[in-house]
Amino acid sequence: MTVNPISEKVFKERWSNLHGGVDTEGVVGGWLSFSYQAARVCVALRISPNALTFLGLGTAIAMGLSTYASISLLLLVISLFFDGIDGSVAILRSSESKWGSLLD
Repeated sequence: MTVNPISEKVFKERWSNLHGGVDTEGVVGGWLSFSYQAARVCVALRISPNALTFLGLGTAIAMGLSTYASISLLLLVISLFFDGIDGSVAILRSSESKWGSLLD
């Protein structure tokens, strides 16, 4: 699958449209800038949004099963990272959907 890169500005516009016109400035804009860069790496490595979703789910389950607070905290951060960029990868791959944004 060949993916035409989109600019960060277009990425933020598409993300906002999928999320009901949410403003992409401030903290949200900062997160989206980070997410955009991470998603570009995932797209280059051909990691699918669904793979990231399952990785997020798997780390969330592992977090719940962990008996160590520090490991649970690390797994929470990793799970949130995967959950946060799966939609960004979908946008960059032009495979985003309203259903996907609802699940996200």
